[in-house]
Amino acid sequence: MIKRPLFMIAIGYILGILWGLYFKTSIVLFFGLCAVIGTILKYTKIHRYRQYFKVVMNKKVLIIIAFFAVLSNTITIVQNNSYENKYKGIGKVEMSRHHYQQSKRKGVLL
Repeated sequence: MIKRPLFMIAIGYILGILWGLYFKTSIVLFFGLCAVIGTILKYTKIHRYRQYFKVVMNKKVLIIIAFFAVLSNTITIVQNNSYENKYKGIGKVEMSRHHYQQSKRKGVLL
């Protein structure tokens, strides 16, 4: 059992949100690159770097952080895309003479 699982979930969720807002790409590629580097370090004879990874993180913690980071990153990207698509067609609103005259008659200043 890992200690403080809610803290790990919060770290993963915040990491995913920040990655989605600032990089606007999926975080899966980053985790894939980290997995490849970890595999290379696992099978090479660079013991010094391999020991750092074993001390800092274990597999359960990495899985929890990665899962919630991907989840929050996906949610952030979907929300950004829906927002951009919703307000994509709204540009400058031009007021015709007819609308201006009607608002002037009613005493509304624009």
